[in-house]
Amino acid sequence: RDWNTHSHYCHTAQAVLAAVFRVMPPGKLMDSDAMTDVLEALAAYNARHYARLNGLLQKTYLLDLSLAALDPLSHTLPA
Repeated sequence: RDWNTHSHYCHTAQAVLAAVFRVMPPGKLMDSDAMTDVLEALAAYNARHYARLNGLLQKTYLLDLSLAALDPLSHTLPA
């Protein structure tokens, strides 16, 4: 859970979680109250990481648009 709280380690944490979820059936993970609390905390951090990555993706579109506007070869020449 601690790895998932920091954006620096979140990719590693997500890979480990994906491996655990592939191996363990969801019903077995939800058996204990402690695991339910952990999964709820992970879901909250996953939402934050998703929002952060979505914002970064939107910024790349702005960067692409800006670079295309600056590139003289990207514009067609009038005939």
